[in-house]
Amino acid sequence: MTTHMTHSISPAGESFLLPTQQDYKSELKRIEELVHQARSANKEIVVVMGL
Repeated sequence: MTTHMTHSISPAGESFLLPTQQDYKSELKRIEELVHQARSANKEIVVVMGL
């Protein structure tokens, strides 16, 4: 039996909704546009990911 988490709980007890597949698609599109704009302006692009 597999269960999927829908929320993340912070150490302080706050509940945060986890992104859906559609959220990932729209966020990727938003980031691609930001990258295009930055490259057009000869800016350096740095990606930072956390756990």
